[in-house]
Amino acid sequence: MAGKSNVSFKLYLGLSHLFMPGGSPDKFDGSIYNKLAHVDSQEFEDVLERINDRH
Repeated sequence: MAGKSNVSFKLYLGLSHLFMPGGSPDKFDGSIYNKLAHVDSQEFEDVLERINDRH
């Protein structure tokens, strides 16, 4: 993807693959699925911005 102007990468530290707080990058035990959580607001805003930029 190097050199493509329509590709970007952003790391959200402390978020799981579901963009919710929790989990450890070096250990996964499944416990994050048993906790009530919400999608991180910064990630949500970034996705909305990306969508709006494309339309």
